[in-house]
Amino acid sequence: GKIVVWGDDEVSFDGMAQAKGGPSGGNGGTIEIGSDVTVSADGFTDGTAPMGQDGQVTIDPYPNSN
Repeated sequence: GKIVVWGDDEVSFDGMAQAKGGPSGGNGGTIEIGSDVTVSADGFTDGTAPMGQDGQVTIDPYPNSN
């Protein structure tokens, strides 16, 4: 799975985001927290996968290049 928390100017993430693999297989997902200007991340993320490859968490406080 994939979770994206995005804001044009400012993002304040203070929650829980989980993109986990299953207990008997599967990989963790991708979690991205980003903004064009400011990111404040004080929450929890979990992309673990007990029987697969852990996922990736990206905190991106830079302008989107797309």
